[in-house]
Amino acid sequence: MALQGSTQDEETRVLLLLFGLEGLGQLVKKTKLGICRSNEKASDYTPIFEGLVQQGLISYGTRKASKKKASSEPVADQNILSLTQAGYDHLITALKSGDFQLKGQQFGSKVVNALIKLIREAPSSPSPEVSPQISSYDQFKAVALETY
Repeated sequence: MALQGSTQDEETRVLLLLFGLEGLGQLVKKTKLGICRSNEKASDYTPIFEGLVQQGLISYGTRKASKKKASSEPVADQNILSLTQAGYDHLITALKSGDFQLKGQQFGSKVVNALIKLIREAPSSPSPEVSPQISSYDQFKAVALETY
């Protein structure tokens, strides 16, 4: 079966779920994401994960090589994922764009809780600079003459 949303929407949803579960830089098992909806298979998301890794938005975790192998160097494990800073920035940008849509009528608590966590942790927008108030006619006159 095919994915329910567009590739960009599904990438954003994966990034959102990764952020919601563990946040930035923490390792998460793919099985813990719970990304598959009805009529979807885990293998449908393989191109999504590969694309996110190629873009540097997520990274694979590592595990120790098996005892049978002589090398004790860590091996990349495609079943363990981590959200990168670039992935977090991309997530914020994608959610702010008008193109992102969640398909379907029901949403799991993981998606909703991830959005709530993101809203709570996202830096607030800077407040606009307020010009000083003019308290007298002389100040008004000086500003008006300076402006015009």
